Amino acid sequence: MNNIEFKTNIYKLIDNKINKVKFTCRGFNEINIINDFNTLCNALKLNSYLTQLELQEYVLLDIPNYLNKLLKNKNNLLKLKIIGGYLTNLETLSDILKDYNSLIELDLSWMLGHNLEKTNINPLMEVLKTNSNLQSLILEGDVVIKNNIELLSEVLKINTTLQRLDLRFNAIQNIDALSPALKVNSTLKILNLEHNYISNIDSLIEALNINNSLKELYLDNNNDLNNIQQINKIKLIAKNKNIKLTV
Repeated sequence: MNNIEFKTNIYKLIDNKINKVKFTCRGFNEINIINDFNTLCNALKLNSYLTQLELQEYVLLDIPNYLNKLLKNKNNLLKLKIIGGYLTNLETLSDILKDYNSLIELDLSWMLGHNLEKTNINPLMEVLKTNSNLQSLILEGDVVIKNNIELLSEVLKINTTLQRLDLRFNAIQNIDALSPALKVNSTLKILNLEHNYISNIDSLIEALNINNSLKELYLDNNNDLNNIQQINKIKLIAKNKNIKLTV
């Protein structure tokens, strides 16, 4: 994003001429990034129309702490996308979700995979258990998820509003821990597991025999998934239950 595009979007926000906007980091100077965010915060104070905000590649910014300022009194925002940065402390973000009632889609793609040892997703998982608004959660490229499938499964056992879960590009190998949640969850409609390393789907087949809510299941580009018998089984279940399946 160049200076002209940035200023144009800011003016449109101030004048309430747009309801969705994307800002991409304009460089790697931390002072300039902070100045940009302060400008954006001031513009949002004057905007009452925005429903979708996307922030890309703000790698030097302490995103959660700035979100508090950014989203203050923005109760009309429905979709928040924070893509391509470094996010290890999820406590502040989780606190925001506790109090932020309008958000129905959260996209944290390529934000949580840069430091597997330091990234603690427990706070986010805990708040998702009781969140009653979020319908779509996109965690594409957040490879910390592969070590925390059990936590995600516990969320799906309890959460009653999430309809879409995107777990593409997470290097997931074993989905056995996810299957028990799919047996009891009755609201999830779309599950995307493309571009992982899943090789065995027996437990997923067992779960789908019980689950009656899932409408779309994406398993494309799991190169280790080559058991023809398993593939034929899941195709038959999908056909009988009218589930859109890619495998």
